[in-house]
Amino acid sequence: MQTQNNDITFDEYKYKSRSILGQSESPAMIRSLVKHGVVKNEGQAFIFMVMITSLFAGASIFIVYINFFKPLVAPPLTTEQELLFNQEQAQINQSNQEIKN
Repeated sequence: MQTQNNDITFDEYKYKSRSILGQSESPAMIRSLVKHGVVKNEGQAFIFMVMITSLFAGASIFIVYINFFKPLVAPPLTTEQELLFNQEQAQINQSNQEIKN
């Protein structure tokens, strides 16, 4: 059994490639770097983009290392804080002893 639908249209022939339109094949970011004078040609722009990407990747790895893998060092307690901590621990130990008995 054959079905036919004549309402379907395809727009594939309306789009032209960049080479036909006269645009370069380089990515827009590289063209933008050359246009604004950051670099002189596309080769330098590619190297610049690789360096920037490497810099950001390195910074990301460093930040992750600092936040997750470096041990945290607690600041030393003052004598008042230490006394308060010892009192709280004594109360906890006393309540634990009462629960056991």
